Amino acid sequence: MASQGIYFFDLQVLPQNIWFHNLEKYKKMKKTLLVFLTVLLVACAETDEQKANKLLQKARDFYVAQQADTAKIILESIHTLYPRQVNYRRQADTLLWTITFNEITRQIPQIDSTLFFLCNSAEKIAKDYKLQKDEKYQPIGDYEHISMSNAINTGRSHLKPITDEHGNFRFISNLAGNPIHHKAVEIESGDISAETATASEVECNYYSDFGVTYEMVNFSEEKAKNFILFVKNNADKKLKIRLKGDKEYSYTFNSKDVRVFVETFDFALLLKDIHRNRQKKSEMEKTLNFVRNRLQ
Repeated sequence: MASQGIYFFDLQVLPQNIWFHNLEKYKKMKKTLLVFLTVLLVACAETDEQKANKLLQKARDFYVAQQADTAKIILESIHTLYPRQVNYRRQADTLLWTITFNEITRQIPQIDSTLFFLCNSAEKIAKDYKLQKDEKYQPIGDYEHISMSNAINTGRSHLKPITDEHGNFRFISNLAGNPIHHKAVEIESGDISAETATASEVECNYYSDFGVTYEMVNFSEEKAKNFILFVKNNADKKLKIRLKGDKEYSYTFNSKDVRVFVETFDFALLLKDIHRNRQKKSEMEKTLNFVRNRLQ
């Protein structure tokens, strides 16, 4: 917000996950500290200017003592408790921006180091995958394991795992044979099992070619959480796939397909971590530019 030509700090401008490392912990600490400060200041026979100055000094002391989150809460309180103390609010803003600038300046190299390690790991894994992407129409491409290419797997029923470049995992249930219009997939190992949610019509593709019916049903990670976890936890066991529709069809989930399924999901987790860190760095850089401009 602005007042008398002076721009004051607005926490909404900064991403909360950058400004405070642990938001829930910060909220509890803020509530406790503000109650304490309010009681303390009300009891003091001082002017608002003196009280605002005292809070500013306390914030500086906490910052020097490397208790930045406490310092931030106190600096925020100056805006809340003393909205007319323009001079001290301006000084509070400057210290807030300085704290943020110094914190992010330290954090970005750490994220760069993490990204370097994650990207190197992803590059090694990506050698076993083919990136399917139309640069003109598809901003985010899909990674498919080379053993799961359509040319190799035409005519057989199987699960095809896919992850996009941002780590969003899904799989396609492929059926080749007699039509059953399946919309759910169950996996079994002995007496235990897990099942996907039912797919919607738009997630199903059925067609026939030279008398053979082909069914391809998409299942997102969200619709198949329990199913995916079951595969990961039972990858070393004998697994059976049951397709559920108008009728049911079962087949053995062979060990090679299981391995590719689990590896693709793990690859997705890695890509998701890379995307998350890149987003975090981007947010930090925006925040850094914001506070740099304010400090200038």
